[in-house]
Amino acid sequence: MRLNRSVLLPELGITLIFLLVLSFTVYDNLYSEGFLCGDADTNGEVNLSDVLYIANYCLKGGLQPVPLQSADVNCDGEVNLSDVIYLANYLLKSGSPPCWFEVSNTSQGCKTFQKIEGDIVPPDQDCIEYTYDEESVLSIKHLNAGFNCCPEKIKIFVNIQNSIITIEEKEYNGLCDCNCLFDLDFDIENVVPGEFTIKVIEPYLPSGDQLLEFYVDLSYSTSGIFCVERTCYPWGDW
Repeated sequence: MRLNRSVLLPELGITLIFLLVLSFTVYDNLYSEGFLCGDADTNGEVNLSDVLYIANYCLKGGLQPVPLQSADVNCDGEVNLSDVIYLANYLLKSGSPPCWFEVSNTSQGCKTFQKIEGDIVPPDQDCIEYTYDEESVLSIKHLNAGFNCCPEKIKIFVNIQNSIITIEEKEYNGLCDCNCLFDLDFDIENVVPGEFTIKVIEPYLPSGDQLLEFYVDLSYSTSGIFCVERTCYPWGDW
């Protein structure tokens, strides 16, 4: 079936926005295994049929997406018409992809300029240390993350789909003519116990270098550390 965008867009742009606050469903916001975020009709693809499926569920009591989390494309813990608009913007206007969300992070700054108390990881190691608690919080410490020496801001975005936790680190406005290593701390909430691959996308990782990527079963392994050896700048001997 070919969808007529000239008909679809007025419905999304006027009717759905007007009715945005009238219909929503709150679900138990746990990121689980084995579904594609945005694939509300479970056909293995994310396309305009999913936009209509979620809209029909919210407005007309249509079939509930299975699992319901697959329709929460803006990852706010609710399924409502804001998800319809979000997904339509992604498909039609190059908006943000489904289920990337930002997590806050803390850091003591560039390790080249100071000695971090208790730092035992050598500078040629790029490591993820993790703990997982009974509140379904996955706490991550990225040891020796490479950034500009003076970034105005560091942001971390997370995507959880099909048993893969992807962590993308970004810096904004690098102000210095050098790079160095940082330790970043952040939490990912509402992660169910289960098997996951954790993958980190780093801004200064040279093409062809090994990704910081590892497998973990959070049902059994509630803490651990995984490291990759690096010799390129800003990693290596100080």
